[in-house]
Amino acid sequence: MLDELFWDSPHTLRYGGTENLYGYDAIRAFRAGRSSQGLARELMHMVITTYGRDFATANTEFRRTGAARTGRQSQTWLRTPAGWRVVSAHVSLLDAPPPLS
Repeated sequence: MLDELFWDSPHTLRYGGTENLYGYDAIRAFRAGRSSQGLARELMHMVITTYGRDFATANTEFRRTGAARTGRQSQTWLRTPAGWRVVSAHVSLLDAPPPLS
């Protein structure tokens, strides 16, 4: 399902924690080669903003189950003839917080 939500275009991009993916084919290949284990997460501080009827951004912080680090994810969505699609995405992790003293 996630592959379907990305715009099938060479202009689509996804910046991840360890990879820069340019074009739908690169994003699809990355997702196909990645394990689906350990991807469960809690979403926090989600902000979705629309700009007219055909353009929106979605931003959230997340924490993977059992992980100490917080991540951030942003997506830019465009309404296409096939429906809403992600045209740009970014995922990054913040440094782990310092230990409590």
